[in-house]
Amino acid sequence: MVESAGLPLAEPGLWVERTSATAFPVGRPALFLDRDGTINVDTDYPSDPAEIALRPQMLPVIETANQVGAPVVIVTNQSGIARGYFGWDAFAAVNRG
Repeated sequence: MVESAGLPLAEPGLWVERTSATAFPVGRPALFLDRDGTINVDTDYPSDPAEIALRPQMLPVIETANQVGAPVVIVTNQSGIARGYFGWDAFAAVNRG
């Protein structure tokens, strides 16, 4: 992974950010969730953390996965970056938000 302007960009257009040091055994099931429209309400091109609204029904799902030791992986495609509507810095701010 290459740090680009302090952002965890693995290659142009690919963000990889690990938020836990926990190592999971190979072959363990994981929960993959799309961010926009699944974990949070879809706002077309989310670039402002203040506009992010979590879907409350997803919190127990994520909590249950955590309780049973299943890794939770959040995936998202950000066409707003590809279209030039905002950059990686705005994406990082939404992730931190």
